[in-house]
Amino acid sequence: MEVSPEDLYKDFMDKTIDKDSLTEQLSSIIENSRNLQVRVLSIQILGKIELNSNSVLIKTYNRLFDLLENLIISDSNELIRNEAAILLYKIFKTRSLIPMKWALLHDESPRCLKTIHLLLMEIISELNLNNKKESYSILRKHVIEIEDKDFRIDIESNLVNNNEKYFSKANLIKILTNYFTFIYLRKAFWRIKYRIMDATLVELDFSFKVLTKLPQALKFLKFLKKLTLKYNQIMNLPEWIGELSSLEQLNLNINNIATIPTSISSLIQLKELYLWKNELESLPESIGNLKNLKKLNLRLNQLRNLPNTLGNLSNLRELDLHDNKLVSIPKSISHLKCLEVLNLSWNLLNELPQAIYNLSSLKVLDLGRNELKALSSTIDHLLSIEILDLSENKLRKLPQTIGNLHSLKVLNLSRNELRDIPISISNIPLLEELYLVDNYINELPSNFYELEEKGLKIII
Repeated sequence: MEVSPEDLYKDFMDKTIDKDSLTEQLSSIIENSRNLQVRVLSIQILGKIELNSNSVLIKTYNRLFDLLENLIISDSNELIRNEAAILLYKIFKTRSLIPMKWALLHDESPRCLKTIHLLLMEIISELNLNNKKESYSILRKHVIEIEDKDFRIDIESNLVNNNEKYFSKANLIKILTNYFTFIYLRKAFWRIKYRIMDATLVELDFSFKVLTKLPQALKFLKFLKKLTLKYNQIMNLPEWIGELSSLEQLNLNINNIATIPTSISSLIQLKELYLWKNELESLPESIGNLKNLKKLNLRLNQLRNLPNTLGNLSNLRELDLHDNKLVSIPKSISHLKCLEVLNLSWNLLNELPQAIYNLSSLKVLDLGRNELKALSSTIDHLLSIEILDLSENKLRKLPQTIGNLHSLKVLNLSRNELRDIPISISNIPLLEELYLVDNYINELPSNFYELEEKGLKIII
């Protein structure tokens, strides 16, 4: 009758058998038993006891390494391979690098791949912290052995040129981290798109992958510049998103994200942030720290208000808030001196803050389908405006100063409550299109017909 792992462990705790005997007997069970649960339990019990080259005989220690290595490489059961990988790292640390790397390249089990990748990241971290020459040699050896063509070209080029700076310890760590993570992601997620530059992952695209959360492996890609996760089912962003400090573009369009973590403030290199069609009701104050942000797309969310820190986005060029539930805009928006495109259409605005009229760089302003009843006479402060959409509001009158918008090319006043329009509009020199559909205008001033003959397109 097969002795049970529990009985062996009890005998060890009662000091009836020593550590070597326990290790040998459990190893035998792992190798020979046909009972999966018994084998898994035997591996887990080995993980409970302190095993190192000083606590057991060297032959026992080395035999255990060989056993675990063989399990990772050739056992048919993924549970056994997974548990063996965990135990191999726990006992042998950096010595387990070679079998772990082999498993990453050859295993197909999502469970095992995830475990092995995380353990490889631990091994690299330990090699990084270890200042011995041996650690550097191990790192260099494994980088030089990389065969993947996307990495190989850059590595070979620097080998040929004897570029020792390229083979600094920090760069070796970066390359191996990116390589192992790339191998894992490529195997775990079907046909992801990517771009590798200088043996480093700089772009990843996980569109249409039915993800419910971000793959944890991404947190190790500190040099990733562009990350696309659109058309998934992601509900939350992890706090570690802030660790991707090199990100310049983050696309999370069409997911189910309800909140943005405050750690997003750490993405100080971010230039483009796309959150179109999610479930956001608010934004963290920390979003104001994204000083390099140029494009922010928040259309089709549930936003009711915006943080005052929005005005800190001093480099913002485009802000899209179409189809939210906004009832007000913070005054701090006046600080966005670089803003060129502002879309506030399909919201619940019944008035505009004076701050918006101070956006002198604004070229496109879309206010369609709101509750606006009036405009300020300071609208002529929008010196750069080229397209102004005021359609589907409750405007009954327009200020005469609207005629001072000398850069205006397109003016949409459709579906309001206008009974007439200021004659000053005819003075706008660059006006090409004027939309007046569904108002109460019976007749236009006569000079408008003259302008129509000269090329002004009037839709009434």
